[in-house]
Amino acid sequence: MRISFGRLFKPHEAHEGASNRVTAAQLQKKIASDFAKKPEGWRPQVCYNFALKVGVLEGKISEHSKHELMSGAKVDGYPLGFSDKMGITASNTQKYFDHTKITASGVINFIDDQKGAVVHTAYLQKEDDGSVHIYHANCMTLDMALLGDAQDLPRVGCVTHYEVSDHHTQNRLQSWLDSGYSFKFTSASKLSA
Repeated sequence: MRISFGRLFKPHEAHEGASNRVTAAQLQKKIASDFAKKPEGWRPQVCYNFALKVGVLEGKISEHSKHELMSGAKVDGYPLGFSDKMGITASNTQKYFDHTKITASGVINFIDDQKGAVVHTAYLQKEDDGSVHIYHANCMTLDMALLGDAQDLPRVGCVTHYEVSDHHTQNRLQSWLDSGYSFKFTSASKLSA
């Protein structure tokens, strides 16, 4: 008799329906520590790499999935097929951001409405208490919008961090989107499938 166990579980299945277990404070410590110990692990210094790296540190995106998403020739700064892998189509992008619609951690891609192309990528962390946090780098216009009246960028390692479930920050994000952007959110579990 031959028994085949195959693959007992996929990395994302361990997290579906389960407690997040990594709080925003814990994730921020992981990011700062990882960047301090291994800054070379954050290269290339492009937004999608930073976003995927945060997902790996949270334990929601596997290293294999990150590598798959980043591989290939670059077109307009992004890996060939990146939009397809993220499930981005002209018909499924959104203009209105509502943090209550984010049900899990994952990647948010921002699309320039005039060009119809992805121009920025960030990571959204969904905590068990319902709060949503954005981690990103290399988009100063988004930082300036999210920063509001604050004086200093909220840096964690080499990324900036904001809680977008705060209604003031969510409104600032929406104002930035209204200036010519839409978005597509892809949950981390879909990227690790």
